[in-house]
Amino acid sequence: MKLTEQIEINKDVIDYINSLTKTGKSLANIIKSEKGDIDKNSLEKLRKNYSRKISKAGYRYNSDLAMYQPKDSSANTNTPSKVDGSKEKQDRPRKRVTKKEKELENTLKENPLYFETQTYKILENIDQIYNDLENGSVQLSVLTYPSLLKEFKKLETRFGYIGGHYTQSCAILSCYNRINQLKGSTLLHEYLNLISTNLKYEKKKQITIRTSKMMDTTKKLLEYEFPFLSKGDVIGFCFFAFLKCYEKTWEQQQ
Repeated sequence: MKLTEQIEINKDVIDYINSLTKTGKSLANIIKSEKGDIDKNSLEKLRKNYSRKISKAGYRYNSDLAMYQPKDSSANTNTPSKVDGSKEKQDRPRKRVTKKEKELENTLKENPLYFETQTYKILENIDQIYNDLENGSVQLSVLTYPSLLKEFKKLETRFGYIGGHYTQSCAILSCYNRINQLKGSTLLHEYLNLISTNLKYEKKKQITIRTSKMMDTTKKLLEYEFPFLSKGDVIGFCFFAFLKCYEKTWEQQQ
């Protein structure tokens, strides 16, 4: 199933959307992955269009559960004309956080790409990139640091049965999928610190990544999200963050 091929929004379509939002994908992510080479304005128009369709179908997004639910599934929202704010706060039931949820929350603080660096997810993302190549390929030219490329080579070696450019593309896609979590982590600060100290006098090297057209769009969207980084440093940050998180995931699973 593809969301962008659906004329009518029904329960089956909502179930499909929810299966993706639960993995951390937004509505825009879903549309972008299906449409491939799409500019930012067109993407936003489609997102608003499907948001309206979903709303008209009687669903709304529950950010706590990361899924769309029927609007009438929540508690009665009839509000009296005058409400005591303190009483309303006391009456509102507190969401109980389980031990497992708390552990996961702490894990994601340290490792925002925890879900993206699971082996099955890496292979799933690479499979998506491979299939998207049917719609055409591009050559991404990137200037980045040789020391960083040498470190990232560890990951390329781990998945040596797949071309290195697929692993590189996977790092870029994974960082975009978890852009909000990355922005809230300390990884960007760690990367900037690495550049200003260890890599300060290192001459950048140009590499070319053969990948799908969709990844070219993803790269541009990441550059938009990190305007204070040079274009090469945005991709370098993806390599750095993905490798760091992969190493943390491996440690957490031991």
